[in-house]
Amino acid sequence: MALVNEYISKEDEKKFIAPLDLFRKMEGFPSPPYNWTRDAERELWLTKLCQQRPGMGGGYHAEWLLYDQGRYYEFFMDDDTNFGAPSVTWTFFGFNPRFAPIPPEEEQARVLQLLKELLTAYGYAGAIRQQPNTTITFTNF
Repeated sequence: MALVNEYISKEDEKKFIAPLDLFRKMEGFPSPPYNWTRDAERELWLTKLCQQRPGMGGGYHAEWLLYDQGRYYEFFMDDDTNFGAPSVTWTFFGFNPRFAPIPPEEEQARVLQLLKELLTAYGYAGAIRQQPNTTITFTNF
């Protein structure tokens, strides 16, 4: 099965998000309308947890969660979306150990490659909105 952008069902939310107790730990942040990019056959998905959270280097960044066959990886990333011309530049700020441990150094290249694959499929705005022929680029990966 190919990667698809869709909204998370209530069943999947309970199965994948609730076990991390995210709602309690994200007090003060509105619960986002979760959408994800996923490949069900590979047990692989990516979702944004919140738009702005104190992150790396003292700035505020979007917080994302990647699930890969039973393992969770949490990241700080931002996107520079050009609404005039369909393009998105993803900037990686680092792993966040709040919900999941940072992957061992020897695994990080593989995890970042999965992240790039998922973000390319996520495109312009995941299940929320797509723009045909969107150009995706990456920095700090």
